[in-house]
Amino acid sequence: IFGSIDDARKLITIHPLLDAPFVPPWFLDFIVYHEMLHAVVPEEPLPGGRRLLHTREFRRRERQFPHFHRASRWERENLLRFLR
Repeated sequence: IFGSIDDARKLITIHPLLDAPFVPPWFLDFIVYHEMLHAVVPEEPLPGGRRLLHTREFRRRERQFPHFHRASRWERENLLRFLR
């Protein structure tokens, strides 16, 4: 989890690992954008009381981020650097 949003407090929290010098600023922008989407795109209820947070509409809007493909690729290629 790189970030989270607290709707009640209107606060986005970013994981401190993203302060690493190898993290590009545009990736951090993408994480903030992703969290902001959670504030405006409603989740969908699922059976058993579960919730779908990343709905089709959420994913559509997420792809509108100017560096979406670049950020997604960077995350895939660098994820293991965060898991050590």
